[in-house]
Amino acid sequence: MEKKADFHSLSRKAKVQYVWDYYKWPIAAAIAALCFVIYLIYHYATYRDPLLNVIMMNCNDSITADSKGFDEFLEACGYDPK
Repeated sequence: MEKKADFHSLSRKAKVQYVWDYYKWPIAAAIAALCFVIYLIYHYATYRDPLLNVIMMNCNDSITADSKGFDEFLEACGYDPK
């Protein structure tokens, strides 16, 4: 039976390969969790309350990309429409 090599006696590249082979899924999960936490912090730190909520029921008009009416509303309220 062959004796397993001591971790401390491995080269740097072999150590990295060993850690990656055995812990790649926990490392990937930790990185994904860290990215999610950073996203949540960024989202709540930069959150802006909506200025206008519009619900259109039984509307037969076609939806257009023109936002002139909303831009006028924002300017009248003192907000930058951009």
